[in-house]
Amino acid sequence: MDLQEARNSISRIDEELTSLFVKRMELSKEIAAYKKDNHMSVFDRSREREVVNHVCDLAGKDFESYIRVLYG
Repeated sequence: MDLQEARNSISRIDEELTSLFVKRMELSKEIAAYKKDNHMSVFDRSREREVVNHVCDLAGKDFESYIRVLYG
């Protein structure tokens, strides 16, 4: 793979990541609305920690710090 092919691949991945991130944020917004409507606390520190730890495990030690920034 040459440099341009690698850059093109990264651009396609960026598009996919952005699309998935937007979908995730939309779902998070729906969850927050549900919690508000049902008089629940929107922020759940233990759930937040659980999610971050899970995605860190998926990414592996080499990428853990980047995952923490993304989910931070």
